Amino acid sequence: MARNVRMGGLGGFDGLPFELILHIMGFLPTKDAVRTSILSTKWRNRFVLLSSFDLYDCLQNLSPANIDKFSLFVDRLLSYTRTDIEKFSLYAWKTDHLDDWIAKLLSRSLRELVLGSERPYTLPDILFTSQTLLSMKLDIGGGDIRFQTNITLSSLKNLHVTNFVFTDGSFFNLISTCRVLQELGIFDCEFPDTIVLTFQSVSLERFILDSTDLVFEIADQLDHAIEISAPSLSYFKYMDRLASRGYNITRMCSLEEAHVRIHQEQRLPFVVDQMLSAHTLFTAINNTRHLNLGINLPEMIFPEGFVFHNLVILEYECCEDDKDGSWLLKLLHGMPQLKKLVLVKVREMSLLWTEEVSPCLVNSVQEIEFFLYRRRTEKQLDMAEYFLRHGSMLQTLTVHIGVQVSRSRVIERLLGFPRSSVSCRVNPL
Repeated sequence: MARNVRMGGLGGFDGLPFELILHIMGFLPTKDAVRTSILSTKWRNRFVLLSSFDLYDCLQNLSPANIDKFSLFVDRLLSYTRTDIEKFSLYAWKTDHLDDWIAKLLSRSLRELVLGSERPYTLPDILFTSQTLLSMKLDIGGGDIRFQTNITLSSLKNLHVTNFVFTDGSFFNLISTCRVLQELGIFDCEFPDTIVLTFQSVSLERFILDSTDLVFEIADQLDHAIEISAPSLSYFKYMDRLASRGYNITRMCSLEEAHVRIHQEQRLPFVVDQMLSAHTLFTAINNTRHLNLGINLPEMIFPEGFVFHNLVILEYECCEDDKDGSWLLKLLHGMPQLKKLVLVKVREMSLLWTEEVSPCLVNSVQEIEFFLYRRRTEKQLDMAEYFLRHGSMLQTLTVHIGVQVSRSRVIERLLGFPRSSVSCRVNPL
């Protein structure tokens, strides 16, 4: 074998059929596929015939001179490629070549684009005329979308945008014009010149609105009203403070799962009543069967007496100030069909002080899961005792025990608690 390599060959590998060589390359990371060119003349530059290229992490730790060489490599790669491109991923430190690269990719019937850059960049009009693009994930620091041409993204199903600064209504027009769009994700984006953020799509099934990083840093940029009309949504994720000018949301009748994280600051100005604004948001999602919820000031935000009639699964991040669990009990009162309860960040909460019991704990909850941390173990065990004492329909209580917790002692305590449900199984993990 060594003798064959010195002579420029690879033994049996050098004799592989051309189609099999491409098949093997398809399983390699793009950087490794490029390196196969040195194996033999038969393997040289075969990587340009691949249909997928992942160059997103190639610029890490490169010197400025090597970054220029990398740009030249991408130029040559896209010039030599003659086959249709299924997926292209790239993180660009320089944006001066991007317009040309995007044009070449689209000429190869590109189906999936993953593009990132720390530098501001306005996407070219030609990108919005593609008939073949199915998915775009764009992370452009200070990027924007502005176009003069008609949008014809007739095949686009998946769109994620991160770190954009949208300066006009083009982005909202894009969403409403993509007739088959199924998933939309908006992460840490700004809309400095827009008062009403309008998201309209009859085809949209998954919508993520996640601007958590903006909550503390530039809260003045979040002075918006939010309008959502997406009747086909089955998944909705909202992570932000409340919209200061409220919501106008068409009820999500097809919703199956919702994730809501609201971190509200008391000092921030509010144009509309916070409770009313929150009531509008929760009314829109109250058809959901699975809710992942976290609110830092529930007494100021969550509507009193609100009911989730169809909710089956609740994952709840406990409020740090709800030490006596009173707000948790109020929340559970509005979930008559609940089957599974998962509690995260229980910390110091205790329920043994009260004999009050939410009806769902007695009538419907079959599974409860929470996590034991190193501190305040006693109070967290009080929670387990409360659930076992009142959970008449409970089938499983799962307790995740932290690495710095005395496992044997915790298990002994858990197994010794009285149980309302004779069929309940305690599962320490």
